[in-house]
Amino acid sequence: MSLINSFVCPRCGKPFPFIIKPTIRINRGLLPPYFKCISCSQISRQKVDVVTAMWVWPLTIGFFVGVIYILKNIIFRESPILYILIVVISLALFFIGFRKGLKLVSVGKKHSQPNAASIWVIPAFGIVSCLLFWGYYSGDWFHVAPGIGISLIIWMFIYYHSRK
Repeated sequence: MSLINSFVCPRCGKPFPFIIKPTIRINRGLLPPYFKCISCSQISRQKVDVVTAMWVWPLTIGFFVGVIYILKNIIFRESPILYILIVVISLALFFIGFRKGLKLVSVGKKHSQPNAASIWVIPAFGIVSCLLFWGYYSGDWFHVAPGIGISLIIWMFIYYHSRK
């Protein structure tokens, strides 16, 4: 199980179940949830394990794209149902590889409050960059410009009310 599950309690070393139950998940609105260990009640959060993620995530993405590209050219015309089944299986392997690049760290007082960059700057940069890419791709800047403003206002409204 440790091959596919990298979520291990930092205090007692007991692995979390692969499918996290809602009873051990502590929701925090739009922020990633905290997890509570069943045996020792340690509260943990997800963190990217940089060393593992540097080699696991490119392999995972390459495997997923390669499988879909090869199978689309070979199997899709003869058996679309088999193609969809193999893509679903490789998608499950994609999520296992993505989770392998994450680990759990204990939540201390300095990690309990997110900083301003993670609350405002990073999501705003993500929204604006996606909409700028869409505007460049579509060439319809007349509709993308109001879309940036509207999406930022909606995001701020949702974030503000999720904190209450």
